[in-house]
Amino acid sequence: MSFKGLYNVNKTRMIALLCLEVLTSALSIGVSYINTYQITALKDNEITTIFYFNFIIFKFARSKLYRS
Repeated sequence: MSFKGLYNVNKTRMIALLCLEVLTSALSIGVSYINTYQITALKDNEITTIFYFNFIIFKFARSKLYRS
């Protein structure tokens, strides 16, 4: 089956999957950027930057996981 055939089978699902694929790619790029910045901070012995990023990541993850 061609791509056009797959698209015609269920347009809503195909659009949703493409949007999720773009979102996943964008989040992966963002995580890679943050990890690169943290590795650079580790290499340069910038302990305050490392604590700052870990604090921000912890607060973000906690706010998303433990909503009241």
